[in-house]
Amino acid sequence: MDAGRTFDGCATGSFVSFELFAGIVYTNIFENFIYRT
Repeated sequence: MDAGRTFDGCATGSFVSFELFAGIVYTNIFENFIYRT
């Protein structure tokens, strides 16, 4: 983590990373559900 970064910058970066991760997880779950039925 960059020491020069502001709290807002770190918070935004973490939020974006979480959104991307959640999107991938939910997409995989949705596809698995479709393929099972």
